[in-house]
Amino acid sequence: MTGGDASDALTIACRLAEKAVRVGTVYLHCIDKLQAATLQERLWSFRPDAFIPHELASEREPRESVIIGHQEPPESFHDILINLADETPAMFARFERLLEIVPAEHSFREASRKKWRFYQDRGYPLKKHDIDP
Repeated sequence: MTGGDASDALTIACRLAEKAVRVGTVYLHCIDKLQAATLQERLWSFRPDAFIPHELASEREPRESVIIGHQEPPESFHDILINLADETPAMFARFERLLEIVPAEHSFREASRKKWRFYQDRGYPLKKHDIDP
């Protein structure tokens, strides 16, 4: 999914998580700990009338259906992966569905093209959606 800048990507991730949690567990895969913390804050405030129960990934078994992290997700999560990182996560294949968020900024495009080719070369069905932040 493409659109907006890096900050908009977090809002788009929130919107996707809000919809995705209705059908299963959601793992929001971030670049690093700082982005994970920023995304957690955004989930609290991206819409005044929305609440998405979530938690940061930790050593204990998750209590919520939406987890935010930057490393390996909990074993019990296998439904939907929302990737905000600039590389293909090693564990992507264990998920039923993968959503890649591609900010419109040129600096993010090359990494996104590499990921697209990676999935395409392996025969995964791909769909592109342009969305407004």
